[in-house]
Amino acid sequence: ESTKFFMGWTPEIVPVDGDKTYTAVFMTFEEYVDELKAAGKASFEETDTEKGPGREYTLDDENAGTTKWKDWPADFEVSFDRAVEAGELRLWGNYGEYGWEKLDIPATAADTPIKLLATLLPQYPVTYEGLATLVKDFICAPEFNGNEALTITVKLVAYGNDIDHVIDTYTFTFETKKYTITWKDGDGNTLKTDT
Repeated sequence: ESTKFFMGWTPEIVPVDGDKTYTAVFMTFEEYVDELKAAGKASFEETDTEKGPGREYTLDDENAGTTKWKDWPADFEVSFDRAVEAGELRLWGNYGEYGWEKLDIPATAADTPIKLLATLLPQYPVTYEGLATLVKDFICAPEFNGNEALTITVKLVAYGNDIDHVIDTYTFTFETKKYTITWKDGDGNTLKTDT
């Protein structure tokens, strides 16, 4: 069964002057993506996997025990080409048999990596062999809600004592959102259009 995530409250919370009831909204990742698409608000990069939008990383579990970095700590590192504001980006990750997890990215400076597993599960440090054996397939699906162009780099990294080994890298690019504003006079005639 898919994990359900808290997605907010319904109706939207506004100042009230009397009794009001708010209901918590929980959805699976798949339900959430379907709702965004139905509303024309899908904000994922246009790539799809069998489990939903995103980029899939397949870890080499058959050979993980033979690599020189098999016992090195490993994680998925995410970094950005510019500062990210809170609420601008949510990362969805599918960790193989463990299913989907979501991480709302806090305000983060440019080029400041976030280690996904260390952030989500700090009590479980993982080696590359453990990651390849337990997770096997990882899907990263950034959900972009900002307006200014953003490049997101996701790396699978094994951390050595003297050197880090980048096993895989993928870059997501989101363009600046453009809107058209039409100015009309009182009779409905277009005065001008701005982009």
